[in-house]
Amino acid sequence: MKPQTVALLGQKQKSAVWNQKTAIRNFLLNYQVKFDIEPDIIDLRTMSQNYTATHGIIPLEDIHQALLCVLGPKYNPNIFPPNTSNNGYLVFNVEIKGDGTRPKFGYVKWDQLFLYSIFQRDLAPKHVAKIYRDWDDTAVIIPCAIKFTWEGKVYYCLWDGHHTVQTARLRNYTEFPVWYIDIDEVDSTVITAAGFVNNEEGRIQYGCWLAGKNMIRINSTNKRGLEHYDRFMIQLDTKDTKAMKMDRIIQTTGCVTKRKAKIAGAWTQINSGEECYDLLLSNGRASNGIFWKHALEFHRTVWPMAPLTLEIFRPLSYLYQAFENGNYDIDADFDKELEAILVKKYGDPETSQKSIKDSYENAIVNNLGRGRLLKNDTEIVMNGLINLYNQNCGRLAVIPQADYVWSV
Repeated sequence: MKPQTVALLGQKQKSAVWNQKTAIRNFLLNYQVKFDIEPDIIDLRTMSQNYTATHGIIPLEDIHQALLCVLGPKYNPNIFPPNTSNNGYLVFNVEIKGDGTRPKFGYVKWDQLFLYSIFQRDLAPKHVAKIYRDWDDTAVIIPCAIKFTWEGKVYYCLWDGHHTVQTARLRNYTEFPVWYIDIDEVDSTVITAAGFVNNEEGRIQYGCWLAGKNMIRINSTNKRGLEHYDRFMIQLDTKDTKAMKMDRIIQTTGCVTKRKAKIAGAWTQINSGEECYDLLLSNGRASNGIFWKHALEFHRTVWPMAPLTLEIFRPLSYLYQAFENGNYDIDADFDKELEAILVKKYGDPETSQKSIKDSYENAIVNNLGRGRLLKNDTEIVMNGLINLYNQNCGRLAVIPQADYVWSV
């Protein structure tokens, strides 16, 4: 079977109720070699086996139609709107110097874009949907490609940015910005120096080798994920409302946002801080960090020279929320009493949280407690703090009840 571009597939019965499994099954009728189409992944390497006439190179439109089988008609842009610039193709006049490997920039038409699966990963529809939901035209990363001619046909084969391009297509882009290396213009000495023969086949092999090497370089070798600290600081410096409110709490409690916990009051656990900031009031409204602020104040008062310990301030935040949600009375003496217990029994914050968790583990192993098993460290320490207070002070007779009671 010779595959053909399957654009507009599934639009024959516009009034029919869309069904993902049916759409995928009907789409695959166009292919002799079947391949997986799932929300998590589309198997492009197996799909490419249907494209022997183009050496396994797949038109992006065919991949796009497979993508729409997963995402459904609500994502379908249906048709391209009219082109508005030079028939949809514009190449900047970049002077090519040296050996011809200098990248060019251009706007490339959709039917000129391809994917060669030997140097690209499979497509993840869920990731495309995620990009689509957060799409902003001011935040489009330029895809990268190699351009070459094979048996008289010109191909722009992406080696980075495929998910971006597919999302741009969903957003009705008609021209796609691309950085590309024109393999046809690479000097013959570069081709042979890399170990390839300077003919059409050898040039394409060189281009694929270069694209594969660059794909790994960009997405693996030199890829550095955005750390939570950097993300928060960018949000803060660019005036994100929530980040600014959290920073005010950090400053008013004598804490400081840091990448590493090397100084007193250092807050490094960004995600957990945001979790505590987002805890809700009993009426379901945002607390705007009042429980987190109370927990940080306690931590800084009891251990002024220590960095913030996650499994102290997070369990405390949840404990203070439990007081408010259960309409329990709490006063300043409660914090002082809890402080005296922790300092006398354990000393520093790390020892406090670790000892509470160890005592819980011992109670579970030796069947020394009662109640439901606790799910995580936060629950363990929070319940441990309640048990500690009840077993060593108990002035406040009515406080949130521990889900698991053991001798701490």
